[in-house]
Formats: sequence, structure tokens, C-alpha cells
Amino acid sequence: MKGLVLSLIFPQNKLAMSSITNKILLVEDDIDIKDNLKAFLEMENFEVTSVSNGKQAIEILKNEGRPRLILLDLMMPIMNGYEVLAEMKRANLFQEIPIPIILLSAATDIEEIARQQVTKFVRKPIALDKLLQAIAEIYTT
Repeated sequence: MKGLVLSLIFPQNKLAMSSITNKILLVEDDIDIKDNLKAFLEMENFEVTSVSNGKQAIEILKNEGRPRLILLDLMMPIMNGYEVLAEMKRANLFQEIPIPIILLSAATDIEEIARQQVTKFVRKPIALDKLLQAIAEIYTT
């Protein structure tokens, strides 16, 4: 009798599997911007989790694991973008394999932004083509 042998190989940990996903964490307090960006990114085939402040973002990162990318607004209530970055560093979240972060802000203090060790910066109002270009650059590195 002849048979079929089928081998399945699964990643050993979440990090290995999550590095190939399209999961984006969007952290933005402006409801219109958040909803429009989420809809746009989902049309581009990204899986988007969106939250309204930094405290929610930290909870998502601690409880749901590693996204492929974070889109992080700087100016938010409860916990702003700078505080999120500081908390990620303090809590040692993903220090072994840093998460690419694109900051979203109308801020003009580029020197302060550069000190935050983020991957990219996209100025508000957001040009969707520039955002997609920044995301594509991250996904191809």
C-alpha cells in the first residue's frame, strides 16, 4: 500500500512568524486621521490595529506581541509619542529586534525627533504616497 508523507514546518516562536506579517500598530488620537489612515492601509492589504493614545499602545505591545511596524503620533493625550518611546525602552519591549517606527507629527523640531532613534518621520498633514513610500522602504530592508 502506498501512502503520502506530509511534513509541516512551523516557526518556533512568535517573533519568527511576526517578522513576515503585514501587521501595523497605528497610534493616533485624531479620530478622523486614525479612521482614514486605517481604512487606507487596509485597502493596501495591511492588518491594522489602531489605538487613540500611548497607554493603549503599550498595552497592545505587551499583550498582543510584535507588529511589523508602528505608526506613532507624537502629540497625544494620556501618553504622547515621546513617552511611548521612553516606555518601550524602559520596559525593554523588543530591544533585541527593534520595531521600525514611523513618527507622524506636524512638529518642526527635527533635531528632537532625530534623537528618538525612530526609523522614519512623516510630517502632517500626511501625504499618503509619502507614507506608503516610507512603509515600502521599511518592508524592503
